[in-house]
Amino acid sequence: MRNIFYYFIAMLFALVSCDKDMPEVDATLAGEELTKVDLAAKKLKTTVVGTGIAAQDVAAVQSAVDNFNHVTLSGTFDFGSDEITGGVDITRENVIIQGPATILNGAKTVQTPELGSVRYPISIRAPGVEIRNLTISGDHEAVLIYAQDDGKPVILKENNITANVAGFAASATPGGIRIIGNVTEALFGYYALFSKGHTEL
Repeated sequence: MRNIFYYFIAMLFALVSCDKDMPEVDATLAGEELTKVDLAAKKLKTTVVGTGIAAQDVAAVQSAVDNFNHVTLSGTFDFGSDEITGGVDITRENVIIQGPATILNGAKTVQTPELGSVRYPISIRAPGVEIRNLTISGDHEAVLIYAQDDGKPVILKENNITANVAGFAASATPGGIRIIGNVTEALFGYYALFSKGHTEL
C-alpha cells in the first residue's frame, strides 16, 4: 500500500513539473501577430483596372498609391481636366507603379517656387518612387517630380510620354532621379530647375 502511495506522489510531481516547463501561449497576442502579418502582406501589391471615367479612375489610383507598395495599372485610365482633382499624388516612399496601361489627360495644377505653375496627371512627392511601362498622353506636363526628402532615387523607366510642355518636370529631389529608356514627345523631354540630387538620363 505504501508503494502505491509513493508511486501516486511521484506521478503527481512529474505532472506538475511538466506543466511548469510548458510555455504559455497568449491566444490574443498570437491572433494580433497574425493580423499584423496579414495586413503587411496585403499592403504589398494591388491591381487597378481603368474604367475611362475620370472621377473613378483618379480616386482608384490615388487610393492604391496611398495604401499599397506595388501598384499594377491595367487598361486605359482617364484622369480628366479638372485643375483640383485631375491628377494623382504619390506621397509615400518607395511606391512602384507599373503597367502596361494608358493614362489619358490629367490637369491637376500646383504652384512650385522653382517651376511655377505645373499641370500634371501624376506627381511624385517622395523618394524611391518608380514608374514603369506606362503610356501617358496629355496636354500639359506628364510627370512632376518634386520630392523634398532625401532617400532613394526616383526612377522612371520604359514609359511612353506625349505632352505639350514637358514629359518630366523636376525640382528639389535630393535623392536623385533616373530616367531610363523612356520615349518622350514633348517640347521639353526633361525639364529641371534647382534639382538637388544627381540626375541620370
